[in-house]
Amino acid sequence: MVYLKFRDSSFLRRCNNAEYAYVGTKVISLVSATGLETLGIPEEFFTKYQARKAVLTNLVSMSRSSVETTKINEMEAKIDGLLKYMLSVISKARENPIAAKKEASLVLYNEAKVYLDITKRPQQQKLEVISGLLHDFGQSDMAVHVNTLGLEAEVEQLTLLHAQFSVLLDNRSSTQMKHSEETSRKVRKDMDELFEMMIAIVWAKSLTESSEDLTSFIKCVNKVLSDAETAYNKRTAKRTESGGENTETPETGNNVFDEDGDSANTELDEAAASGND
Repeated sequence: MVYLKFRDSSFLRRCNNAEYAYVGTKVISLVSATGLETLGIPEEFFTKYQARKAVLTNLVSMSRSSVETTKINEMEAKIDGLLKYMLSVISKARENPIAAKKEASLVLYNEAKVYLDITKRPQQQKLEVISGLLHDFGQSDMAVHVNTLGLEAEVEQLTLLHAQFSVLLDNRSSTQMKHSEETSRKVRKDMDELFEMMIAIVWAKSLTESSEDLTSFIKCVNKVLSDAETAYNKRTAKRTESGGENTETPETGNNVFDEDGDSANTELDEAAASGND
């Protein structure tokens, strides 16, 4: 009798977090579809694996905060552009032949001199400095000069952008603090250990029990691992072909004992696919 073994999963250590999390999702679905009692997996192991997978999913979302950072950078660019325009108008108006505008520019320029390096400040500092600028320009005696130079619309727009900028920075800080105690390396290490323990239990049970459910489960897990490794290899190959340095040479699994493992298409596999795609 030929006993099935689980496919080597060492390549997962080279996958990115999203790829690793996808495999975790599939494993959870397969375990749930088969049942802990059938597989012999202690509920404690599976519960911990699910919990760590949930943390990894959050970390993947956090890593996608590049989208959030992009929004922050775009907002900052708008603010910088607006500030440069306003300060430029104030500076140039000092040479204005119209006395009222010249006077207004001189007053505003003296007030704004401390803000000339504002666009070079770090984001959090910039937020505070803009608050000071808006406060100063909002004073009744200053507001008159702002209106004289026709900058009231710009001040109003800066006030709006400043508020939006503040919200974006606060949201990013909250996200970072929420996950500051977790690292993907630690989470994945925990998941690796739990996964190895669970499949060791299933394999050991399959040696003593003749069960279609156990055989199907092993085939389906092997299929998930095979698909994940194929996708990983394609991704890294594209990077190499495009001229990028490929430092993620996968460790190809070489202990697949199931000839049909890569083509297993059982009801269990379909249940996993439909539940997580």
